[in-house]
Amino acid sequence: MRGGWVAFGIVLAIIGAVLLFVPVTTQATQAVSDTNPYAANVTGFSITGTVAFTLTWTSSSVVELTAASCASVDFSAGNPCQGETLLGTQNGTSGSMSFNLKPGAALLIGTPNSPGGSADITLKSSLSTVGSILLVFGGLVFLVGLVLKKKARPAPAPTPAPAP
Repeated sequence: MRGGWVAFGIVLAIIGAVLLFVPVTTQATQAVSDTNPYAANVTGFSITGTVAFTLTWTSSSVVELTAASCASVDFSAGNPCQGETLLGTQNGTSGSMSFNLKPGAALLIGTPNSPGGSADITLKSSLSTVGSILLVFGGLVFLVGLVLKKKARPAPAPTPAPAP
């Protein structure tokens, strides 16, 4: 067993798990309203099958903020979110919510039931692709460290015979 390889593999796996499950990257910071929602496609790869998100928001007036997952987004339709799955609705002047979405889904955030109201959102996501790669690579490095044998120490040099 090679201790350095094992420790390096564990560190990589821990960093990968954190990046995979903890939303750390800001995806959007913008104002949303009933006429100007935030829409985005979820991209990336995740060995868990989902990408973690955290949404925080504030508003100067009481609004109802809604987050939904959509099969597709079409703003020319009456309801822009096609194949909607409601992720959460909150009322007030601020709040936060967390949710997981599958890569390929669309995300829509707005205030559809608060005409004239707006909210400032900050959306963070996990680095699922990088996290997945580091988690797998860390596991492989850990296993390599377990399998590798320690370097054999060279035999000590023979001592010269004492001079007569």
